[in-house]
Amino acid sequence: YVVSVASQQYHVNKAENIRAEEKRLACSHCVSFIKPNDTLFIDCGTTLVHLIPMIPSDFSVTVVCYASNIANMVLQYPHLSLIVSGGVYNREIGAFFPIAGDNILNTTAINTAFLSTAGYEEKQGFTCTTFEETQIKKTAMQYAGQNILVMDESKRGIVKSAMFATPHDFEYIITEN
Repeated sequence: YVVSVASQQYHVNKAENIRAEEKRLACSHCVSFIKPNDTLFIDCGTTLVHLIPMIPSDFSVTVVCYASNIANMVLQYPHLSLIVSGGVYNREIGAFFPIAGDNILNTTAINTAFLSTAGYEEKQGFTCTTFEETQIKKTAMQYAGQNILVMDESKRGIVKSAMFATPHDFEYIITEN
């Protein structure tokens, strides 16, 4: 087979239906960590978009994000407030990256950061597809009261180019199992 390199790259729109049920199940295990009036960081990608509709409608919650799919989902729920980190838009992963260190995360008190990953390998930790992501993930984790990694089991054994954390950086690692 001859395959274009571009066809192997991650693109958020292509990934949204892959293992959707496993992603939804993993997110269902996260709801108990959300409290009324919390400020949550919700990472980019296609896993955590499933968490938004599960946030109880009687909870007023603020969601901080940098991904267009997460922001668009939050806007559908009137009990949720939204803070979006601005910057340059990356179409492949559907996320905004700050310009010249201008990052809303430096001044936001986050109760819980829900992080996603493109891969996990024991020796190399949790990885993602872009180095811009690593800075946002690390900043959110630094300012959050607790950090929770959410992934489906298919991510085990996969290594992407940008490492952002090890298992010790999280209070909980949640999968569909």
